[in-house]
Order: sequence, then structure tokens, then C-alpha cells
Amino acid sequence: MTRRAHKHSIFSQKLDRAVFVAYFLGAVVPLVALGAIFARPAIENAAAQGGYLSQAGALAQMGVLASAGVLCMGSFFVLRRFAVQTLQRLRSDQERLARLVDVSQSVSEAHHAGEVAHTVAQAALVVCEGRAAYVFLASEKGVDLELIDHAGREADKIYTKAQRAVDAMVRMALETRRPALVGSDGRSSAGLTAAAAVPLAIRSGQRGVLVAVHTERHARFDTQHVGALTTLAGMAGVAVSNADLRDAQRNFFAHMTDLLVTALDAYLDYQVGHSRRVAQFANVMGRELGFDDPRLQGLHFASLMHDVGMFRIDPDHWGIPAGYQKHPRQGARMMERIRLWEELAPFVAHHHEWWNGAGYPDGIEGESIPLEARIIGIAEAFDSMITASYRPARSVEETLAEIESGAGTQFDPELAALFTRLVRAGAVRVKTD
Repeated sequence: MTRRAHKHSIFSQKLDRAVFVAYFLGAVVPLVALGAIFARPAIENAAAQGGYLSQAGALAQMGVLASAGVLCMGSFFVLRRFAVQTLQRLRSDQERLARLVDVSQSVSEAHHAGEVAHTVAQAALVVCEGRAAYVFLASEKGVDLELIDHAGREADKIYTKAQRAVDAMVRMALETRRPALVGSDGRSSAGLTAAAAVPLAIRSGQRGVLVAVHTERHARFDTQHVGALTTLAGMAGVAVSNADLRDAQRNFFAHMTDLLVTALDAYLDYQVGHSRRVAQFANVMGRELGFDDPRLQGLHFASLMHDVGMFRIDPDHWGIPAGYQKHPRQGARMMERIRLWEELAPFVAHHHEWWNGAGYPDGIEGESIPLEARIIGIAEAFDSMITASYRPARSVEETLAEIESGAGTQFDPELAALFTRLVRAGAVRVKTD
């Protein structure tokens, strides 16, 4: 079994060999050759004057060569140390840059300020090689900052012990709008050997600070660490602003959807509450199918808005197939014009398609029908049958039997079986008059 060379052993690494060969060929060989050229006349003269002087000349030559060798090896070790340190810095910077690139993608996809804070705190711990990291945020100018998230095994313990020092740094970073440092002068504060606080530049008016700390003896934040922390703070500021904007948009469209659904209930006075019940049934199915939160949210909005196209249909045409069958396409066109809803338009457009292709408006079939549209189709049919509208209401069991008989023709057979099972298990709340 061969023994592995230690990574710091001389000539055991490619870097050592490359540095040594380059130094030997570029410095040692020319130096020895130059020494030999200058020493040659003296050696020849000594040789001509007798053996003793010849021997002294040989010793002098060996001394020159030995001195050159010692000098070269010493210089080599100095050069080797410099090259290793440079390579380590380059590798560290490379890893830090790669981490920042990964973080930029993660924070850009965050939906809430809390997600941004968690991602950035974890990243600060890595790129700054710290013991703990903290993110402070406040929603309004007059409100004190709150600790939103932290990273590090002993982050809670460290903050409890050094809360005054950390809070003072946070205030300083906010007031000066520049990084605040502890430990740069060699002194520690409340057990912190080094700490850096960087303000977050948030466009939405929020205030925030990112803090990283060290507790180990002699630990320091160098300019690269502070630069990385500043870059993270910039990413976090943009991400929090974007998350706030998305949240405001979601809030706006949630209220707008509620207004539209209320108006639709008033417009279709024979089916009051229909859209909300359809959304409730569809949500239960979506959760059972394992939809994540964004997909569930899309299904919810599409369910609420599935009949919005009825606003474009003249009430005189509601009883005519050629009239009311236009509402899915009309609703999809209305939603396509709104960026946050445009991805939901196909679900609205195809919620009246049939599994066997006999539905409308396009007559597509099977899995060509979007899954969300198939879910809405079952939920919509179920509510229409159990609710008194333009025809008498049916019992829940009669309606479930109708859905089972339509499996494979009107409805996706797997979804039909799932929905009937959920209703009978009580997972779908059904209120009948």
C-alpha cells in the first residue's frame, strides 16, 4: 500500500513542481553559469600557481556553488509560499463568486422577504466564513428593525450575549449608510472578535441590515469578506423590493378577483357563490395531487375566474348553446391581457372540454386538456348539479353517480375517481340547501 504524500510536502504537488522547475531554469541555472564564468579566471590562475592554491580554488568554487544553492532554495521556498497563498486566495475568491452567483438566482426566485432573509443569512455565513449571520428588517421608517432570520449553530447564543454590540452596529450602518466594522482595529466587543454590518438598499422604503460575526480569536473580516457581504446586501435589497412588489401585486389582484367574482355572482343571480365553491373543490383536489403552493394558487385563481367570460355574453343568449359556449374563450382572452393571469388563460379556456373530445370550445381530448382545466371541469359540474340554478338541484349521491358514469367520456377517469372518493371521505365540504 503506497503512502499518500502530504499536500504540503515539497515536490508532492503539481504547483511545487511547476514553481521549482520554473525557478530552477529561470534563476538557478543562469546564476550558477554566471558564477562559473566569473570564477573561472581565478580558478585557472590558482591552478597555475600550485596545488595548494588549486585546492583552495576548488573549495572556493564549491563554496560559491553551495551558497548559490542555499540562496536559490531559500528563494524557492519564499516564492512557493507566495504562489500557494495566491492560489488559495484565487480559489477562495472563485468559490465566493460561485456562491454569490447561486445566491443571486435563489433570492431572485424568492416570493417573500422572509425567504430572501433566510437565503442571504445562509450565504453570508459561507462567503464571509463567519460564525453567525443575521438579517434585520423593518417595514416602516419609524419602526425599529427586527431580527428576521439568522444562520449559524450558535447564532441565538451569540446574539443574546452580544445584542448591544450588534444592535449598535446595525444603527451605525443605517445612519451612515456604509458598512460598520468591529475588530478592524484589533479590539473585540462583547465577545465578538470581528463583526461587519452592511445596510440593505431597498427601493420600496423598507430598511434592513445584514450582519456577519466572528467569535474565534484573531479572526478578522478582510476587504474580500466585506465586499462579498456588500454584494449580498445589494442582492437582498433588490430581492426584498421585488418580493414586496410581487406581494402588493398579489394583494391587488386578490381584491380585484374578489370584486369580479362578487360582480359575476350579481350578474349570474341564479348561481350565487358558484365560483367560490368551485375554487374550494378544486383546491382540495390540487392538494391531494401534490400541487405546490404556486400551482395551487394558480388553480385557485383560475377556478374563481372560470366563468368570467360570461360578462361578454348577452343574457338573451344564455339559453342558446351557440351563445353561452363562447364564454370559455372570451374569459381566456380577458385573462391573457393581464400578465399575472395570462398563464391561467388555458385553464379557463378549456374547462368545458370533454375527455373524449366532445366538449367545447376546441374539442380537444384526453391529456391534451390541461390538468387544471380537467380539475375545474369536474368541480364546476359537481357544483352545478348539487345547486339549484336553472334546473333543480340533485343530491350529492346522485351527482357523484353522474360523475362516475361520465368518467372516461366527459371527465378524466382518474380525477373522477379521486373526486368521488374525496367527497365520500368528507374531505370536500359540501353545503346543500
